[in-house]
Amino acid sequence: MPMPLTALSGDEVIDATICSDDEFARVHRVRPRALLICRECGASVHAKESKHGLRFFAHDRQQSECTSAGESPEHRALKYWVAGVVRRLGWTALPEEGPRSGDSGLWRADLLAVHPDGARRVAFEVQLASMTAAEGAERTERYGRDQIETVWITTRHAPWLFAIPGVRAIEFDAERPCDPMVDRGLVVTAPGWRQFENVQVALDSFVEGYLKSEIVPRQLSAFDEEYDYGSRRRSTFHTPAHVFMTTEHSAELDARERIIAEEQERQQRHWNNIRELARRQAALLPGVVDEAMRHAATGDVLSVGIQTARTRPQSWMPGHPAEGNDKTAFGIPVRLDRGNGPSRLFAVVCPVASRISSGLAWSWIKRGVRVYVESEAEATRVANAMGRSDVVWLISALTDTPSP
Repeated sequence: MPMPLTALSGDEVIDATICSDDEFARVHRVRPRALLICRECGASVHAKESKHGLRFFAHDRQQSECTSAGESPEHRALKYWVAGVVRRLGWTALPEEGPRSGDSGLWRADLLAVHPDGARRVAFEVQLASMTAAEGAERTERYGRDQIETVWITTRHAPWLFAIPGVRAIEFDAERPCDPMVDRGLVVTAPGWRQFENVQVALDSFVEGYLKSEIVPRQLSAFDEEYDYGSRRRSTFHTPAHVFMTTEHSAELDARERIIAEEQERQQRHWNNIRELARRQAALLPGVVDEAMRHAATGDVLSVGIQTARTRPQSWMPGHPAEGNDKTAFGIPVRLDRGNGPSRLFAVVCPVASRISSGLAWSWIKRGVRVYVESEAEATRVANAMGRSDVVWLISALTDTPSP
């Protein structure tokens, strides 16, 4: 039989989790029987008390359409237990509470915790029956539309764990006093390739920490979980993963994610700079090659770039890749080589200003090497790095006058 924890007596809500002995005695085993109505389905109910002192209401007849249908003693006792923790913290605990005026509705919370100033509401949903992750997400979304936070609690290895904000409770006993623990759903940052791991805490400490905002919900991009399942050890990969973390570990995760984001941004800027450098070099090389050929002596052979596995300078043609290295400040070298004489470095195309050392600059100046760049801004950076502007040439001019 469906067994809710609240009932209506006229316009009054009787809450079995909080009413006094005298209040409960007025509706329990009295003659004539008190007229009590289920808040959910409107059917008649009567007051009951278990042998362990747990008070609740039972439908007079089976009501398969009532949302409290099928609630086990464990379900009912766990709602009762969480309500006690919520009230000890000074919050209002409302079992089986529905929407208030102004809410979108379509929900009824197992237990709605309301902050003393009314600014914050948290729905604690005890879910022991089967439920898919999609169903849980849809029900969580209903609460979210009314700015209600949701914490799901189960005592099973439910398939929706980590798909919605929830925890698994262990060591809960519906028939006697107990100290249940959370063993899945609350995670801490961890070293090594498993970046996060479950941590065990008392369930009342978890509820208290959450209501005090000392524990917060987080969504991880992935969580590689290991947990005990009977006598075996299981591993499950969740992506994404909805978890809870202490504010301390959440801040640690924020710091870690900032470092990763900054490194990714730095790497992206690095590769963007490389692509932009390659674009400028590819655009300038044909003009610099023509200029080199005009200055070539009889018998000179043109070579472009550093010879690598991908680039052979003697076979370079416009549009083909050419490379520099740290010895050319990653600019493209253009050489005029003589078969029976020394090789002459004619020009370096778009070197990276920050990679031009004083020794490299002195070597280029001494040998009369031209440095070709695309823009005035680039010319200024390279000239400052070299300490001389009369060796820096703008490709747009290609005259015998260097950039001023």
